[in-house]
Amino acid sequence: MANTYPSHSRLAYANRDAIQVAIDGGKLNANDIVFCKDSHQMIIVRDDLSLFEVKSKLYVFDSETEALNTLNTATDSYPGMVVSILNSKGTYSGYVVNGEKGNFTVTSLSAVDSTGFDYDQALNRPIINLLGDPFNPPVLTDMTDGLYKITGSYKIAASLPTIYATSSGHILLIETYENVKYIKRITAYRIYDYSIQTDGTVKSTQVVTKDWIDEQGYATEEYLDTKLAALDAFTKEDAQKYIDETLESKIDGKLDEQINKVINERFTSASDEDINNLF
Repeated sequence: MANTYPSHSRLAYANRDAIQVAIDGGKLNANDIVFCKDSHQMIIVRDDLSLFEVKSKLYVFDSETEALNTLNTATDSYPGMVVSILNSKGTYSGYVVNGEKGNFTVTSLSAVDSTGFDYDQALNRPIINLLGDPFNPPVLTDMTDGLYKITGSYKIAASLPTIYATSSGHILLIETYENVKYIKRITAYRIYDYSIQTDGTVKSTQVVTKDWIDEQGYATEEYLDTKLAALDAFTKEDAQKYIDETLESKIDGKLDEQINKVINERFTSASDEDINNLF
């Protein structure tokens, strides 16, 4: 279709795949410009009604020196623009341009924020940090399942009067299973487990450590097994020694005495005359 407006350019705002349909229907002509609302492209219709995509250009440099030399002499440089510079690992990294024309500098995008990375603003935080208000402490049973680090004051459940407080932070793991909310509270020296029923009933247990058991003087299973094994070995050794001593000091002496007695009872001494009479 002939261009109805050969010396004019019209602006349009449409989806990318609607452009060719508009050209075929005579709604777009040569020199028309379309801003794509879905792909954010700018497309110019050529004289032959083919499409020319205008792409933004990102300056690419092989070194920071080359970047600074070009940026400080180019007419289109401006503060805040982003460029790509080849690093020592052979890959390109993003840099932002700072300063003013003739005195531009480049700063790595990873170092733009001098305050560092704000963990609490990240979307996929493995641990959620909380600050507990002592006048209105958060109640853990009202919180969604997750892993938290809380500093300040907090309560386990609304039905419990105790308000816990920490300045160094406690780790809290909250999970709901079959309508029962389970909470694991981890401090620097203790681990506590809580289960909260739907009626508000709270059960709590404390996970003790080996050091705590040793401090209380309780015997561990390992300790008992070791002592029983030692006692068993000692008993066998002691019994064997007792038997040997008894045989040596008691039974051997008694046996010799009984043998001598039997010999004396059954045999009598003979005189020379008695021996001669035998022949």
